[in-house]
This record gives sequence, C-alpha cells and structure tokens, in this order.
Amino acid sequence: MLLANERWGRAEVPTECQTLINNLVRGHGVTGLEVTDAAANVHHLYLNDTPFTVVGSLLMYTKMIAEYCKCAQEMPSMAADILPKLLDCLHFFNRQVCRLVLRAEALKVVQLKTITAKHLALSAQSISVVLLLIPCMRSRFQQHVPPRLQVSRWGAHGYSLLVVAVVCCL
Repeated sequence: MLLANERWGRAEVPTECQTLINNLVRGHGVTGLEVTDAAANVHHLYLNDTPFTVVGSLLMYTKMIAEYCKCAQEMPSMAADILPKLLDCLHFFNRQVCRLVLRAEALKVVQLKTITAKHLALSAQSISVVLLLIPCMRSRFQQHVPPRLQVSRWGAHGYSLLVVAVVCCL
C-alpha cells in the first residue's frame, strides 16, 4: 500500500530515520523508532557515508525493517520465525518498485504523466539502500537463526534484489 501511493519524488529524510539507519548499520540496539515533530530533515539518507536520494516509502520500509530487527533482538527465540517475514517484506518492496517504475504501472496507479530518468534513479537508489542493509540485517539474525536457515533464505532473496538493482541502474 505504501508504494501504491508513492509519488516518486525525492523525500526529505527526518533525523530519526537517519539515526535508525545508523544504528542498524553499526549493530547498535534498534532505537529511534519514535517520531518527533521537532526533528530536522535533510535531503539525503547517508549509508556508510554515501548519500542516497530516496523516496518516502523507503523511509517507511526502513522503519518496518527496524521493527523486525527489534523483535528479533527482544525475542531471540522468535528470530527464525521473524526472518521469513522480513525477507518477504524486502522481496515485496523489490517487486513493487519494479512493477511501478520499470513496468510503468505508476502511470495508472498514481497518475504520473511519464516515467522519467529521475524516477528510475530514485527507484535504483532506494533499492540500493535495501541491498546495503541486507548484510546488517543478516548479522542481526545470524546469532539467533540456525545456519542452515540463514544461507538459503538470505541467499535467494539477496540475489533477486541484486538482479533487480542492476536492472534498475541500467
């Protein structure tokens, strides 16, 4: 539903979203899930000191990712059950971005006049952020999920996201 309402314009990144991403990347406890009105916004999301221009729905998805990671952190015995749901969420984001932008369904869904290079770039940047977050999420789940489940589940979804990110960048 988030992507179905996406206007495919550059989103302002609230400070709490940046803090959330920083905590995910650094392996710290997942905090920053609460939204404050007084937070300043910036034009880019920074991941490993690299600026990314992203869409608003990605910011909501990063919050969802953080919630999944927080659940695994707080309930380690449930991590094996949480992981497939997280991967389904990532795969869904990937499929929807491709459907809406690459297949131009955003023209009908949100009445965009045309899919421009800007839309392609924003979708590629957003998927790139997800790709870069996969190792961070993997390390959070590794300690709680048996190795035989980690490899097959991360491998299949990580690869399909990678293929689509490469296609989006072309």
